[in-house]
Amino acid sequence: MKNKGILMTMFSAILFGFMPIFAKIAYLGGINYYSLVFLRSMFALIFISIFILIKKISIKINFKDFINLFFLSLIGYTLTQLTLFASYTYISTGVATTLHFIYPVCIMTANILFFKERVNKNKVFALILAIIGISMLSINKNIKIDIRGVFIAIISGILYSYYMLVIEHTKIKNMNSVVMTFYLLLFSMIFLGFGSLKFELNFNFNYLSWFMGMIIALLCSIFAVILLQMGIKEIGSSTASILSAFEPIVSVILGVIIFRESITINIFLGIVFVIVSVLIVNFNKKY
Repeated sequence: MKNKGILMTMFSAILFGFMPIFAKIAYLGGINYYSLVFLRSMFALIFISIFILIKKISIKINFKDFINLFFLSLIGYTLTQLTLFASYTYISTGVATTLHFIYPVCIMTANILFFKERVNKNKVFALILAIIGISMLSINKNIKIDIRGVFIAIISGILYSYYMLVIEHTKIKNMNSVVMTFYLLLFSMIFLGFGSLKFELNFNFNYLSWFMGMIIALLCSIFAVILLQMGIKEIGSSTASILSAFEPIVSVILGVIIFRESITINIFLGIVFVIVSVLIVNFNKKY
């Protein structure tokens, strides 16, 4: 079961690694970050609803799960998306990803302080290596830092840690991942609909943004989310968050392939650090 959880989490990280690149392409089509998050949730809700109808999956849940999912969707899912996508408009995706990666630190700290998780030296060492590696991936002499983007990216990481902790430590851990994702998306659409009264929501963009919205919905809002939920259930939020460090490697590789970004020695060493951290977690016997 451990290996299964590791594989699901790593494959989820790979899919999430596509998201910054897809978002960057979508922005070229004229869409803004709020409309992209709305589009992503809308298509994802349509896709998963069709799947539920075809498979005749029951979506009946109790009131307590309803409340937990309501706040999980608002705080851990919707606001995480909005803040992360917003940070891309102020700072580079590499820097945003590095700052967003504060979430494993938050998760490990919370698990130790509030859920009596034992300090695992291997996981702490792996986390340190992952942070160093991701930091090196984002180093660029020409990067301009906007304090607004820095603050928003850090907030996104804190919110995401809440998302992972709730999945591990509440009764919704036992819920069908497809049903959980359905409610997260349903509530997200409601929140985004009300939010559009204040934030700019428009559909004045070309086919490229529409297509990228559909791809992000399918790969990142459904497959990646469900795989991550299943991975957390198997190996816990602390371990899953460290394995998620594989995500920026995918983003960097795609950036090189699609946008012809150069590979520096910092990027190469960063990839090595992240891979080593993942291997340490993979061979760690205690979870």
